[in-house]
Amino acid sequence: MIARTTLLLYYLTGEYFRPLEIDAVRKWWSNHKDEPKYKPPYKDYFKALRYIKRGTSIDAKKRQIVELLDRTIGVDSNAIHARCIRGGFYSLIGEDGNAIKDFEYVKNYVNEFKQLLQKNIPPYFYQFKNYEYKWLFFWEAALLVKQGKINDAVNSLKKALEIDPELNCNLKDYANKFEVFKTLLKEYLKVK
Repeated sequence: MIARTTLLLYYLTGEYFRPLEIDAVRKWWSNHKDEPKYKPPYKDYFKALRYIKRGTSIDAKKRQIVELLDRTIGVDSNAIHARCIRGGFYSLIGEDGNAIKDFEYVKNYVNEFKQLLQKNIPPYFYQFKNYEYKWLFFWEAALLVKQGKINDAVNSLKKALEIDPELNCNLKDYANKFEVFKTLLKEYLKVK
């Protein structure tokens, strides 16, 4: 096990260690453990999710949630769920331009993924043949409500719910926390 770990460390870092050179690995780690590339990239993402889930004082934490998601996306630019949430929160704090940029990034990422799958679909990925990203439609609906595009918002929400009907729970929860989702839920129920 130790030999495999030192070999993995070599592949990750380019630093060579002999298979059982535990002290050298420990020394290397003590010198490099604070480097950003070795920090867990999703720590701030999970912190943002906890703030959202709690819902207490959420209005005061909107900017902080965006900053936490900025750090995650700074380390992993393809963190598409974090981008969708950040786009939603950008819209909640009035930064629609940034919200649109995040949503466009996710749309492009999803389209590239679809094209990749169409070229060569391994059997496991057949379930993703018509891949769409529910969180994109869910959070984009919030932006569309803020922009006064209620019909488009309801249609975006419908797409999200077609992909995953369980998002109804999120919608009801967020309607209790955010005015924009309260409006969205009310409008959705009118046409349902």
